[in-house]
Amino acid sequence: MLDIVNETDCSVGLYAGWNENRQSQMTCVIKKSFSFDLSGLVKSLASQTEIIEGDEFYGEPHKSSLKSVNEIAPYKLGGETYLFGTAYPDSNKYAMEVEYNIVFLDGKRWNKKLRVTGMRTWNKILLGYVMSKPQLLQATKLKYENAYGGFNPQNEKENFIYNPVGKGFNKASGWKVMNLELPSIEIGPKFLSSPPQQQLPAGFSPIPQFWEPRNKDLGEIHESPDEQGGCPYTDKTKASVHNVAPLDQRFSTVFHGGEKIILRGFFENAPVTRNVEFEIPKFEVMSTLVLNDKVTRLISKFDTLIIDTDKFEFYIISRVGIPWDKLDTRNAWVIISQSESSELVVDNKNVQRIA
Repeated sequence: MLDIVNETDCSVGLYAGWNENRQSQMTCVIKKSFSFDLSGLVKSLASQTEIIEGDEFYGEPHKSSLKSVNEIAPYKLGGETYLFGTAYPDSNKYAMEVEYNIVFLDGKRWNKKLRVTGMRTWNKILLGYVMSKPQLLQATKLKYENAYGGFNPQNEKENFIYNPVGKGFNKASGWKVMNLELPSIEIGPKFLSSPPQQQLPAGFSPIPQFWEPRNKDLGEIHESPDEQGGCPYTDKTKASVHNVAPLDQRFSTVFHGGEKIILRGFFENAPVTRNVEFEIPKFEVMSTLVLNDKVTRLISKFDTLIIDTDKFEFYIISRVGIPWDKLDTRNAWVIISQSESSELVVDNKNVQRIA
């Protein structure tokens, strides 16, 4: 039996699953939670946030977007980030930008901007439709219900597969407008200019499994998963099957700590022009496997950075896979610690640390 000994304040869990080669493994997931403020001061949360073990939606799963997302994936391809938050305009504004930047350790900068606009509709004129002027902009939740997408109200099966819960989707056949309200959140450089025009949904938050592109990443489920230890995946399943962020928020490498975060437009008590900057702390947690009286250092990967600007919090998630059959009855431990400052003493029944 594989158990955890957690000597840190991190949230830690062991989860059964399969690795990239569809072999059984236990995944040790380590989550560390922090707060930040408008001045950039970062602190470890006194009460650490628990690991999220399943998807949560704002409403019905097929009729709303993700409020939170499963964090117990066995692996991810590279690193990724996603953000939950709200766009807060200055007073008497009709539109604004929100901006998320990461400056990596090599000095390279990743940047994403979204345009947020007051409510607009398509208005009928003699020869078609014109876009109305926007209403005054209010605080706008950055979720996919407010981005481009949606479905045909006369036939719900006819929907925008990249975001079936959004606004503005009008099937590109003639000028019949089914949905008059335009999305509040868009991403450039091309913005909507006609009802049949389509665009990818704009957002920072995670994508549900049954939306594209995640649905294609999953591919077809194995017809007889019991033949491969219960694993439902096939050789057609993409390596990014467990990634949940929008494609432009995925990176070829993992995080290391030391990255600089720059945010703008997400905070009620800060003008839209003000940048809020802070640094991701170094991830200094150590993982050790104790098996058959042998101690092995495990290399975990900090592959997920989550920011919640409404809560002024961020979370870093690291994981490491351990080859382990679910029927394996051997005694073993994964030790999660801050340092190697003391010695582990083990036998086949227990493990303890001595100074």
